[in-house]
This record gives sequence, C-alpha cells and structure tokens, in this order.
Amino acid sequence: RLLYNASMSGSRTKTWSQFYAHHQARGKKTTQALVILARRLARLAFGLMRHQADWKPEVYTGGAKPAN
Repeated sequence: RLLYNASMSGSRTKTWSQFYAHHQARGKKTTQALVILARRLARLAFGLMRHQADWKPEVYTGGAKPAN
C-alpha cells in the first residue's frame, strides 16, 4: 500500500511521469500503471540498498543498466 501511494505521487513527477504515461499509452488502466510503477520503485530501492549505490535518475529511469 505504501509503494502504491508513492507511485501515485511519483506519477506526477518529472522523473516518473514518462514511465507512467508510457504504460497508460500501452492500454493499461490507471491502477495497473500505478502498480507497475510501484513495483519498479521497490526493485530500484532494493537494488540501490543491496549495491550501496547512489540514486542517479539519468541512469535508473532511462532503462540503462548501472555501471559497476
């Protein structure tokens, strides 16, 4: 539930609005697009924590793999 709420807020930000709009354009309903965004946020948070990496929007939101 917390990640869903975070995705609702994130869908309005510059960083995540394109990701959200992309999934809605593919025919996903609003709730489905928000759940997809919530899952993406969870995976990013876990990956950043596991690798002790810093948040870099240009790397993690563009679909590129982070450099080692």
